[in-house]
Amino acid sequence: GEACGGLWRRKLSGRVCGLVPDEEGLFARARGGPLACLSDTDGTTRWTLPAEVSTSPPVSTGGRVVSTGYNRLSAARTFDGAVQWQTDDRFDEAAPVAAGDTLYAVGEGTVAAFGLGGANRFPADDAARRRWSVDIRDDPVQGLAVADGALFVTAQRNDTTLYCLGET
Repeated sequence: GEACGGLWRRKLSGRVCGLVPDEEGLFARARGGPLACLSDTDGTTRWTLPAEVSTSPPVSTGGRVVSTGYNRLSAARTFDGAVQWQTDDRFDEAAPVAAGDTLYAVGEGTVAAFGLGGANRFPADDAARRRWSVDIRDDPVQGLAVADGALFVTAQRNDTTLYCLGET
């Protein structure tokens, strides 16, 4: 980091594809590089997660940062980057999103909702924390968004299809 009048700037290698503020700092993901937790006071790197754990823009879930990695979804503690859990199933088709006590992820045409649990602690068993899943195998999923109490899924092959999966 380079200080400049009380502010700082920092060069990242590669194009930034995710930037998420959190009480622990700023999570920055550059294409081809690791997910880095940067100090919000001076821009120094506090910790990193390799691409095996994090290839998508992350989502902060209050004490955890969740991201897709190679073939799986992973959650790490925000204060030290220690990986807390990973899914057994593939959830790497689009970046995850979170709302309230639920995390949404997509992989191989399946959109799934995961319970965050009390105080954002995840149960140890993947099957126990998965609340529901919906099969959308018609088109590759491009992205997820939560708005107005509903989960929206964008899928695209030749045409774009928008799914509304009800209340979150």
